[in-house]
Amino acid sequence: MAFDPAKTLSSYGETPCSVQVWSAETMSAEFNSLPDAVAFAKQHNGKWNDVEITVHLKREDIVYGSDKCHMMIDAFERMQKQTAAPSRPAD
Repeated sequence: MAFDPAKTLSSYGETPCSVQVWSAETMSAEFNSLPDAVAFAKQHNGKWNDVEITVHLKREDIVYGSDKCHMMIDAFERMQKQTAAPSRPAD
């Protein structure tokens, strides 16, 4: 099954998450949504460093390693650009 980062971001939009960027200057952090966790990872160079995001569910945790986190950061950036683009008036 292919990993769909945009779907993952929306599926866990209101789910507690934690982020660990594996660099000395960044501490781990906890968030109330996956998009917030991805934004934190992006702001702390998670796109170029090793990063791990854990989605905390009632029965189990889902851990996304660096490659999937990088894909989510790219999807998050695309989503931000789409919402920032001015809408065209209808003809």
